[in-house]
Amino acid sequence: MRRIRLAGQLAEPISHYTDGVEAGGFVYVSGMLPLDANGDVVGAGDVVRQAEQVLDNVGGVLRAAGATFDDVMSVGVYLLNVADRPAVNTVRRRYFGDARRACW
Repeated sequence: MRRIRLAGQLAEPISHYTDGVEAGGFVYVSGMLPLDANGDVVGAGDVVRQAEQVLDNVGGVLRAAGATFDDVMSVGVYLLNVADRPAVNTVRRRYFGDARRACW
């Protein structure tokens, strides 16, 4: 069975995709941007605030599927500036804890 999972706090996706899909015991989360419920970018110029918003959005999809960040096995992160990596990693640790995930 395939189920659509919406983050709940986000605007309806603007294209032919969804925030997440649950199927075969897995939850597939779409790439997230630092958008609020109105579809506006949050924290322009503030990579920490943007990382928090992205992970809040991912968390909404996980909750909709009855999952948590502890259930995540793989994470992909795209940065405009690699120098932002330490700041983003600090945020990631707050959400994911010390357990390491695979990265693609």
